Amino acid sequence: MPNKHPNASTPSEKLVGQSTKISNKIAKQIIRFQKMSHKELIAHFNSNRFSSFCSLRTPTKEYFYGLEGRQLFFELAKTLIKYAPELQGKVNLDKVVNAVIGSYSKQFIVDGNPLKNESVKDMLELALQDIKSKFKKYTHYIPCVFFTHSNHDQFFLGPVKFIRTPTLLSNTIPLEWTAQDNDETLGQRSTIDYYKEYPWVACVEIESCDFDASFEFAVYACTTALNAIRVCFGSEATKLVRLSTEASDDLKSAKIWSSSDGHLEWSHSHQLKSPSGPSNWYEWLNEEDGGRIKSFFGHLIDYACTLTEHSELSSRLIDSVNSFGDACLEKSPAASIVKYVTAIERLYLASSEFGVKSRFVSRVSKVLNDFELSSSELAKQGASRIYELRSTLVHGSSSPRVGETHLQRAEAEELARGCILCAEQLYRVIFDAFDPKSTEELEVAMKKYEAEGLQWCIEKAIQRH
Repeated sequence: MPNKHPNASTPSEKLVGQSTKISNKIAKQIIRFQKMSHKELIAHFNSNRFSSFCSLRTPTKEYFYGLEGRQLFFELAKTLIKYAPELQGKVNLDKVVNAVIGSYSKQFIVDGNPLKNESVKDMLELALQDIKSKFKKYTHYIPCVFFTHSNHDQFFLGPVKFIRTPTLLSNTIPLEWTAQDNDETLGQRSTIDYYKEYPWVACVEIESCDFDASFEFAVYACTTALNAIRVCFGSEATKLVRLSTEASDDLKSAKIWSSSDGHLEWSHSHQLKSPSGPSNWYEWLNEEDGGRIKSFFGHLIDYACTLTEHSELSSRLIDSVNSFGDACLEKSPAASIVKYVTAIERLYLASSEFGVKSRFVSRVSKVLNDFELSSSELAKQGASRIYELRSTLVHGSSSPRVGETHLQRAEAEELARGCILCAEQLYRVIFDAFDPKSTEELEVAMKKYEAEGLQWCIEKAIQRH
C-alpha cells in the first residue's frame, strides 16, 4: 500500500483549513471596526445602517464586524454543515450562523485563543455541540380536514396517524390545561378551541432535530400522506381534504358588493366543511389492493420522518405524488394540467434528450397497457393529447387565461393517477431487475423495459433474487 503524501489532507482537514481562512478574515473585519473612531463609526453606520446590527457581544464589550463580516459568518456556517453533514436539513442556516458566532466569540474573543487550525477545529466542534444540544425527537399534532363518513376513530398511513379530534383531546390533553384560570391556560384553551374546529388531527413523530426543521418535516410527511389519499380517490372526492397549515378559501370567506341601485350588500361565512368521502374509504385503504398501495406509500413517507435520504426511485415516486396533490388543489385548470404532466414525467422520463414527447407517449401507453388500465392505442391518443396541450399552454398558442381546459384537466388527472398507481407495481419490478441508483441508470432501465417488455423484466428480477 503506497504511503500517504506528507502534504495530503483529509476532507475534514481541508474544511478546517477553509474555516481558518474565513475566521482570519472575520478577525480583520473586527479589527477594522475597532480602529474606527466614534465619529467614523457613526459616519459608517449612517451610510450602511444595517451594518450596526452586525456585532457580537461579550460580558464587557460589543465587537462590530459589519455586513462583510456577516457574510463571512454565513460562509463559516455553510462550511460547518459540510464539516458535519449530519446537520443537513435538521437545522436552518440562520441558527447555524448564530451558533458559529457564539463559538467564535468564546474561542477567539473571550478566551483569546490563537487563530490556528487546532483552535478553529475546536470552535467548529463547540458550535456543533451547541446545535446538537437543542435537537429533540418531537411528535407533532396537525389539525386537518378529512372524510367524516365512517365510524372509525383513527387510521394510519405509514408513520402518519390520523385521529378524530375529540378522541385526541379526551385522551391526550392534560386536565390542567382547562382546570385553571390564568394567562397560560387561556392560551391553551384558545389552542384547544382552534383544534375543535377540525374533525381530524394528523400525528407524526420526527427523529431528533431542531424544532422548526422537525415541524417542516412533519408538515411534509402529513401533506404527502394526504396527497397519497388524493391519488387513491381522485380530486373530486378530496377537494376539501387539507391540513390546517394549507391556505384555504373554504374555511372563512366574506364578500362586499353593490348593484346598479347603489345598495351596498355583504356576506360572511365561517364554517368548516368536511367531505363525507366514499362510503368504503376506510375498508379500501386497509384491504387487498388499497391496503397494499397504502402500505407502499406509507413506507416511502417514513423516510421523511426518520430523516433518511430517498433512493432514486422512492424520491421520484414521492415527488410525483406531491405534484399530483398540488395539481388537485390548483385553482387554475391550465396550471393543474402542467402539474399532472410533471407528475408523470417525474416517474417515467429520466433524461431530457431529444424526443421528450415521443418517449412520454410511448412509455405512458406501454405502462397503462401492461397493467391493463387502458388499451395501447387509447392510451397513446390520451397521452399525446395531454402532452400537446401542456406544451401549448407553456410554450405555444393556448393561453392559461382561456377557460377551455376543464375537460382536459379531468383527463390529465386520470392519466397521472393511473401512471402513479401503475408505478407502485412497476417500480418494484424495476428495482428488483435493475436497482437504478442514478438518473442515467433509471433511463437505461426504462429503455430496456420498453424494448424487452414487462415479463422479461419480471424474469430478470427473479433471476437476480
